[in-house]
Amino acid sequence: MMTDACPTCATAREGSDRYCPNCGYDFETGESLVPVESPAPGPGSELVVVLSLDGRRPNDPGCEPPPEDQSQRIFALDGRSLVIGRADSGDLQIPIRGDPYVSRRHAEMIELGAGWGIRDLGSTNGTKVNGVPIEGAEIKVLRPDDVVEVGCFARLTVQHRSGLEPGISVLSSAGRLAGAGDTGEGPA
Repeated sequence: MMTDACPTCATAREGSDRYCPNCGYDFETGESLVPVESPAPGPGSELVVVLSLDGRRPNDPGCEPPPEDQSQRIFALDGRSLVIGRADSGDLQIPIRGDPYVSRRHAEMIELGAGWGIRDLGSTNGTKVNGVPIEGAEIKVLRPDDVVEVGCFARLTVQHRSGLEPGISVLSSAGRLAGAGDTGEGPA
């Protein structure tokens, strides 16, 4: 059996998946999803994801109201992959509490060269980017100010780290706490 390799990054194609799991290359159209116009990451251009609850979002019938005691949390996009899911599951970099419509392993944010993308991991209730559902194994490129919706009320907003207020705590993918001006490399 012959395995296709991605012409952009040489990663082996996983079965009949449409997109390369490493760089987002579309095997069906031959288009690369790596944002070409994005500059290489540098100081002040690192991205973060702000997790907040949106109780005003139109919900499916039966959605419970969001918990009132949950403040927003900020996560650095600093690994090759960050899994978003229900907080009662282990091995998550972005745990979401109190939303029964979030799957255990709901979606994954993945590094795409100089940028980031997101794909749904077969969740029951789907993932939306800027109100548009992610279809199948599709990878959507993420840019600053994009909004990812999962479950009934979880909202993840992509932002530049440099735009955060001084002193805001940012969680790294390793679970360490780093200040907004910190690189996350050392102890906070």
